Amino acid sequence: MTIYTIDNPLSDDGRNKINNNFEELKKDINNAVDTISNKAFYQVVDSAKINWKEPVDSLANLPSSASEGDTRMTRNTGKVWRYDGQLWREIQQIDAGPVNEVDSRLTAELATTFNDVNNLKIQSNKLDYKSVSVTTKPTYLIQDDTIDHLKNVGANAALIIMCNITNATDSNITAMSDSVVRSQIQKLINSGVLIDILKPHIGLLDFSDTFSRDGYNPSDYNLAFVNWKAILLKYAEMCNEYGIPVLSVSCEQNKMEVNQYADKWKDIYDSIKALYPSLKIVHARRIDAFLSDNDEIYNYCDLIGINAYLNYTYLDYDGSNITVSDIADGFYYDYLGKQLIPRMQELSRKFNKGIYITEIGIMPRIDGLVSGVSYGEENYDIQRIFYEAVFSVLCNLTIVRGVSIWHADQPFHFWNNVEETPGEKTVKKYFKGGIL
Repeated sequence: MTIYTIDNPLSDDGRNKINNNFEELKKDINNAVDTISNKAFYQVVDSAKINWKEPVDSLANLPSSASEGDTRMTRNTGKVWRYDGQLWREIQQIDAGPVNEVDSRLTAELATTFNDVNNLKIQSNKLDYKSVSVTTKPTYLIQDDTIDHLKNVGANAALIIMCNITNATDSNITAMSDSVVRSQIQKLINSGVLIDILKPHIGLLDFSDTFSRDGYNPSDYNLAFVNWKAILLKYAEMCNEYGIPVLSVSCEQNKMEVNQYADKWKDIYDSIKALYPSLKIVHARRIDAFLSDNDEIYNYCDLIGINAYLNYTYLDYDGSNITVSDIADGFYYDYLGKQLIPRMQELSRKFNKGIYITEIGIMPRIDGLVSGVSYGEENYDIQRIFYEAVFSVLCNLTIVRGVSIWHADQPFHFWNNVEETPGEKTVKKYFKGGIL
């Protein structure tokens, strides 16, 4: 505070200095009041806040270290205790009987649920289609060790057939050689691996599957649909010939899948069903398209398809910090706000059709649950908890009729040739073990 020296109190200058001193004193008093009021306010808040914590069995079980406001009930007495920063003090008495009964019942039910999962006694939804994706293109054919792993886990194949364009606006979609496709179908069947679905993908330049098909924007949509229909009719014929029950007629072709082109998909659907009425048709859609209002396409399919890639967490897996339950929560509402299961249920009700999870998988890396593409340290255990959640929660919904794991090959592979990985064991438990 500034203090003014008063030489002559009766002069104008002296009176001004007296007034100034009173103003300075008033400011200091106001500041002091504000400071004291704020401190008192926060003391009152701290002394009143309640942070409910898990009940404990008795007073002796109250933790010695706690935060001010932590509040717990003791089961044996029904008393409620609050920590004031130094001591636990009783603040309330309630009837603990109903609380303890509900707590015990929920604990028992949870224990039973987890025991059932561990002992393979869960009441499971039996799927019509259980596969792992394998890809064929002119420069890459299905490997023998891939077939060995498919057989080991009891999986059928989802056969990805690469098609080609020269750039993102090319309307002249071209198919690979029929003879190559047939040879790969025959190789799988002769090896004892059935095929659940043929799934053509549009690739770029050299039949590469790294092309982001949501960016495919043909310069002539009419021509693109004519070419695509011809390719699909050819693959529908192969499905009929080799007993393959499902054909995917689109895969992440967002711009072609909008409501504006619903009549084009109707034409494709009607043409295929006229020739092969028992063949099931599905659209394998990107999650953003699946969540959008462009849903008229589902009038022209038999199953509603989804390539289910979510952002389950922002955490790197350390072996214990992420649980099956955490991943299951992500199916309902992932950390970027995508709501997969609610949308699946909504579409299934609206169109009265089952759901086919046409792709789902994560890379075997510690950040595999963060996003679709991961770069962290290799970790196969993360796939164990991921597939446990996929099979015990997502695939246990009765609306789900099929699932296809992405993928047999790197970088999404859940097996290697050194050991039976945790992820491989989990897939084997559910597929070969007959749970699904």
